Amino acid sequence: MSYNNLFINYLEHQITDQDTDINDLTVVSRDGQKGLDEYLEELAAQINQLQEQNAIIKPVNAAPIVVETKEKLKRTEEERNRFLLSMQSESRKIKSVRKQLETISKEIKDIDYQLKTNNIVTGFDLTECPTCHQPLGIGQAMNNVFSAKELEQSQKTRKDQKKFLEAVLARLEESVAKKEMYKLYFEKLVKEAEYELKLVGGQETDVEARVVGNVYQLSSLSNKKAQLGEVNRQIKEIIEELKLIKKEFDDNKNKIKELRDNDVKTDNSVITFQSQFRKELDNFGYTSQTDITQVFIETDDKSSQQLFPVVDEGRNIEPIISASSASDFIRALWAYYLSLLVKGTRHPGFLIMDEPAQQAVKEEDFKTMLDFASNCQRQVILFCSTHTITEEYLLAKQKVEVEGKEQIVQIEKNLVKDIVESLNLQNRNVFINEIKFKSLEKL
Repeated sequence: MSYNNLFINYLEHQITDQDTDINDLTVVSRDGQKGLDEYLEELAAQINQLQEQNAIIKPVNAAPIVVETKEKLKRTEEERNRFLLSMQSESRKIKSVRKQLETISKEIKDIDYQLKTNNIVTGFDLTECPTCHQPLGIGQAMNNVFSAKELEQSQKTRKDQKKFLEAVLARLEESVAKKEMYKLYFEKLVKEAEYELKLVGGQETDVEARVVGNVYQLSSLSNKKAQLGEVNRQIKEIIEELKLIKKEFDDNKNKIKELRDNDVKTDNSVITFQSQFRKELDNFGYTSQTDITQVFIETDDKSSQQLFPVVDEGRNIEPIISASSASDFIRALWAYYLSLLVKGTRHPGFLIMDEPAQQAVKEEDFKTMLDFASNCQRQVILFCSTHTITEEYLLAKQKVEVEGKEQIVQIEKNLVKDIVESLNLQNRNVFINEIKFKSLEKL
């Protein structure tokens, strides 16, 4: 397609990104800036017109045709030259990368040598090589002695650089190799334009030159039409194959979804856990997903998120952390670990959380979480800042700043203590232990 100056509109490189229906793909010719089928019809019309002209050819003024052909040749040569300059630029880059690789490879060898001989140079009082008796230059070297660890780190850095440059070199060489084919294409266009100018560049009223020019154009257009017709046929065959591939891909995608749904339905422990998790998400004030059924527990054993909460966003399955606000992700953590505590069939039966009220969650949601934790018939240990910063506190602080008051809002109440006292009034078995220093030392 590149050789024939064609491209396909709306065809994606990855099948996962292919939203446009395969039937709506359009093959476009850059020459005519229109669909290939339409361009082929236009070529057929031009051929018919030339055939009719040859039958009734009369002396004409060829000057405008010469000017137009010269302009075409000039444009083609300029395009060819720009392309050759880009090739030369990449060729220079290849030389530069190869030179850097040679330098780095030499440095790696030098460091290998230093690692092997460092213990000899630094461990003995030597001034010459014990085998060839050449001076070692120890006096200067001893002032710049590097440890084996430093040398190894330096070597690792250079090996990483070498690996990166090798990848760059491979891409550049592949690009230049492809451009060699395009170079032939541009040379072909220039030769055709030069030959066309030669044919039409005779006397301005030379009938014979006009006939020859028409014959050349007729031959050129006929060959082009035949070539593009064959390419068009091949493209349409391949598009039919793409339809089958896309259909198979979509069918398999739907089957995978069905299998995943069936797995969840047949695994009672997972479906029970998922139901509890969704329920607590709602109770704890989770709002990042308006449809809570979009949140589910991943059961695919090939997924890195297996048995973790994920969100189905239509085209993609996202981990819940990337599909939630910061405060909602904290709520998701509460819901996940507390649901696992009460529904997990292999759970040890206790839960420890450090600073569960991060990201300034709402005070009411924090109370709901502590209420659930205190009534789940399991042991839950929470390490909390006594004066917890909640959303209500931040709003109050913002209000003071907007009104221009100088005083700083203080958190006057011990929120955790207040909640615990209210829970104990409900005959909950809840204890609070205020710790002045490090909690782990106290425990």
